Amino acid sequence: MRSTAAHRPDSPDITFVLWSGDLGGAQSVTAELASAMRRRGLHVSVVFVTCSEPLSHHLESLDVPFAALGLSRGRAVLRHPRKIARLVEEMGGDCALVISSGYLAAALRVGGYGGAILAVEHGTILQVEGLPLVRRLVRRLDRASGLWACDSEIAVSEFVRGVLVRRRHVEHLVCIENGVDLERFRPASADPARPRSDQLVVGCAARLVPGKGVADLLRGLVLVPESRRVVVHVAGDGPERPELEALAAEVGLGERAQFLGYVPDMPAFWRSCAVAAVPTRELVESFSIAAVEAMACGGPVIASRRGALPDVVVDGVTGTLVEAGDVDALGAAIRAYASDPALREAHGAAARERCEELYGIERTAAAYARVCSEVHRRRARPVSAATRTHA
Repeated sequence: MRSTAAHRPDSPDITFVLWSGDLGGAQSVTAELASAMRRRGLHVSVVFVTCSEPLSHHLESLDVPFAALGLSRGRAVLRHPRKIARLVEEMGGDCALVISSGYLAAALRVGGYGGAILAVEHGTILQVEGLPLVRRLVRRLDRASGLWACDSEIAVSEFVRGVLVRRRHVEHLVCIENGVDLERFRPASADPARPRSDQLVVGCAARLVPGKGVADLLRGLVLVPESRRVVVHVAGDGPERPELEALAAEVGLGERAQFLGYVPDMPAFWRSCAVAAVPTRELVESFSIAAVEAMACGGPVIASRRGALPDVVVDGVTGTLVEAGDVDALGAAIRAYASDPALREAHGAAARERCEELYGIERTAAAYARVCSEVHRRRARPVSAATRTHA
């Protein structure tokens, strides 16, 4: 899909390059960010290396142009660098924002792409240490293979930026925190005619993969008396879903745990929840867009002390932090919110205020537009070495 929308002539054309349209935090953020940047009058598009679905449906609703190459990852990318570079040039030739540095950035440059390349580190680097030795070495080689091709690296949180600083990185390294559309993600209206549920819903939105801690959340719910009428609604899908559903049945949760699968309307989902949970265990969160979406809708967040979560959720102010894997603490936090409506309301209001101050998508879009313009201008100037890396 190509765009014919008018755009600011003094700004660079920008293309986000994603591997696929599979739904995840990075993909959702990219769609919202592209839309917000287009509202600023910028020419922004998305290119998928493999396939565009299902994210393409969301991009269409946001009026964001996109195109897909239909290649497979790995050797196909290395065999067709010119094909990739040509499509990115056609969609928006001035700046390419790739999903983390690596051989995709190198392929763009080898294929003849002459625009600026900015690598957005969404957290891939955080998962490397937990991999088996061979896969760890492959990931490190992948990252090293593309650093030379990048003009800038963007970290999605200060936590990620701190990790990058301690490793080999592109000289121009900045932090731009993710954001959400605060008009779409907002608290439910206080309509007295609005039907009230007699249940307190704890919401969790996550890919159902190992390390997300959803099993801990289910076990924590067991520690909450049924008389509290607390239920857990899980939005998202993944390979762990059958195992988690079996666990819910095994521990006797029954209808208290509901697995909703893919939820297209996340603002409505979070507005239906009184509390959010991000119980990440082994994985390291680079940001947690789910936590911010819930906060923007006025919900306090129960989160693990993992990765960037302590930077997003202020313990005792916008939510409650617990140690990763501490089922007893999860249960206690749920009980505290279930028994104290004033606490829920206070933490939820503070959560919304924090989002308005720090996590609006318009703020994020302005920062990306500024960095893209700076890097584009710098690359346009004749220099002896376009890109350097720091060890």
